[in-house]
Amino acid sequence: MPESLLTAIIALVAVVVGVRLGRRRARPRPASPDTQPDTPPVLFDDLPVGVFRSTLDGEHLLYANTSLAHLFGWPDAGAMIEGQTPRDLYASPTARDDILQRLQQAGEMTTDVIHLQRPGHAQRACILHLRIDNAMKTIEGWVMDVTELDHRKEGLRDAHRFLQNVVDALPCPLFFKDMNGAYTLFNHAFSDMLGLTPENLQGKNADDIAPPDLAAVYHSMDQALLDAKGPASQRYESAFTTPHGLRHVLFDKATVVDDEGTARGLVGIITDITGRKQAEDALRRVEARIRALVHNASDGFFSVTPEGYITESNPAMCKLLGLKVAPSSGERGELTCVAPDDDESSDANRAQNILNLPDMFAEGREAWDAALHRLGTGAPPAPFEVRVRRDDGQTVWLSLALWPVDSVPEEDGPPPAVEGMAHDITAHKLAEMDLTRRIVTDPLTGLFNRAHMEDMLPRMLTRAAEDGRTLGLLFIDLDGFKAVNDTYGHAVGDTLLQQVAGRLRRRLRHTDIAIRLGGDEFAVLLWDVAGKEAVERIGAGILSIMAPAFTCTDIPCSVSASIGASLYPQHADDAPSLLRLADEAMYRAKAEGKNRMAFAGPSRAGD
Repeated sequence: MPESLLTAIIALVAVVVGVRLGRRRARPRPASPDTQPDTPPVLFDDLPVGVFRSTLDGEHLLYANTSLAHLFGWPDAGAMIEGQTPRDLYASPTARDDILQRLQQAGEMTTDVIHLQRPGHAQRACILHLRIDNAMKTIEGWVMDVTELDHRKEGLRDAHRFLQNVVDALPCPLFFKDMNGAYTLFNHAFSDMLGLTPENLQGKNADDIAPPDLAAVYHSMDQALLDAKGPASQRYESAFTTPHGLRHVLFDKATVVDDEGTARGLVGIITDITGRKQAEDALRRVEARIRALVHNASDGFFSVTPEGYITESNPAMCKLLGLKVAPSSGERGELTCVAPDDDESSDANRAQNILNLPDMFAEGREAWDAALHRLGTGAPPAPFEVRVRRDDGQTVWLSLALWPVDSVPEEDGPPPAVEGMAHDITAHKLAEMDLTRRIVTDPLTGLFNRAHMEDMLPRMLTRAAEDGRTLGLLFIDLDGFKAVNDTYGHAVGDTLLQQVAGRLRRRLRHTDIAIRLGGDEFAVLLWDVAGKEAVERIGAGILSIMAPAFTCTDIPCSVSASIGASLYPQHADDAPSLLRLADEAMYRAKAEGKNRMAFAGPSRAGD
């Protein structure tokens, strides 16, 4: 309830009670509790507020109406007069003395909200209107119960504090203006930006915080919003000087409307774009530097038609292709590449002998066409690798990246012009082909190694998520391997591991991947597995192939396997969690007696 309405109610009650008290003041009033009041009880019993008369010392209640009795849990006024000491109703021991002191000075007063309580009953928030009669040594007045209103007001204060905490947590300046343009709600970021304290900003408007020309702009923009019918929003840029210097900002404003669609104010968020503006200025300066860098770069840069004809390039591109540099027919003095024996004496010759880049690809135009198709779909550029056969007979590997001249094509299909970059990766490719096999495989067993699995598993999970597939992971630890290794030596142990790897290969599907993690630990990735039952069958098959004895350099040796299994997406959706769950399940299989398989615990769905 608004405080203005509460004030009006108090005033009305004061008038009504005052009139009735006035009637009874015309009659003589007893000054002793032994004398019954001559006021007819019915005069006040129909009032919704409590009315009372007590002795000045607060020891005796001379009169109480029914509303007052019920307020403090008495069955009727008579019971309250008989059993209640007025002084004992005050929750604070000193409250009555303080009020009495002020009342004796003023003669009549209305209190703020105070708390009254009949001992052993609930405390009530009340407002008292009191009048003292020193001659009769009495106090009379009325009591209004505002407990519910007090709770509501406290709830509103809590809600306002919470809202203020929420907006203060936002890093961007935020404000709310009422219909008069006054800032009634804002966060610390907004007041800090303006260099004002919240107290100095509260209730101010644009005229108080901005120069006249800017204030006029803000008023005009605000009015355009508020004049709109229903919800409306706007965005515009502005610049102003703050204690932190000149700031370029972006305003996002919207009207706040009530249930009937009537505007009650507007809310705004300010985004500081000073950095962006500075970047735009810097970009213009950088463009000239970039042109110089491209010309002198060691990587090739080029412009081509969608068909692959080179129309412009830097000297490095021509060198990569074994060609020579010649001026192009452009108006900016661009360069292009021509064959070493081309006659570059005329533009006509250069136009006829323009080179086609994808025609030089050793594997044909497929990679080029795929890259153009990707650009046509609006997908971001993706580098691709090609082998190029030069006219001098040499073969080089290039990493090419293409992008459209216009970032947003006018229509579907290949862009009208393409630019690109070429990087010589010949040495890298030769070394890569030699190292790949050693990097991804275990030298002892020929299986993939742990590093390759850690690289491969996240990618397989991504693909499984895209295709809606199920992925299984088996974590295998050999039972009894340490005894064989310790008894017969590492050479026999290595032979045993090689034979285990061979049996795994023969047992698995062509889509499954076997990995040696290290020591006597192996893992198996099961791609597109049907579910838990299928994994159980595969696990049982692995256990069965481990049963026959192995031949370790003419020495029969036996091992079994403890297997832990986890499934994507039933148990986890990331590689570390799947590995951890499978590892835990494997240790559980060992604890339960070895030579068995155990699944990870309950799935994420709780099954």
